[in-house]
Amino acid sequence: MEREELTKLFKCQTEDMGHALISLFDNNIWTEGKFKQEEEEVLKGVLMGLAARYVAEEKHRGKPLCPVARFHCKNGAEIFRLNWKADLSRQGMQRSAGIMVNYLYRLDSIQENHIKYELYDSIKIN
Repeated sequence: MEREELTKLFKCQTEDMGHALISLFDNNIWTEGKFKQEEEEVLKGVLMGLAARYVAEEKHRGKPLCPVARFHCKNGAEIFRLNWKADLSRQGMQRSAGIMVNYLYRLDSIQENHIKYELYDSIKIN
């Protein structure tokens, strides 16, 4: 469903969608309020899903591809929340489409999370 909505939103074919998303960030189109609320909700669903996958599942040699996730998870944190439109600066948009992640350090589980991360490449997700 989202794929169909995105192709309508960007007026492009499915194979051109990546380029359309990149131009969206390069031109800061959505930060200028040019999208309708329904259109932004479609983008939010797609981008938040991609961000969650990147932070929690995309790995190299068993460890998170995302350097920030790698740092926090190695130190015993858990992935707590993704925040939509949290950093709308130019750098924030280029790095993460404005999405930021909160990591939670629970004192009673830091050591356990760290050990599971090191031994089993396990990441705790709240």
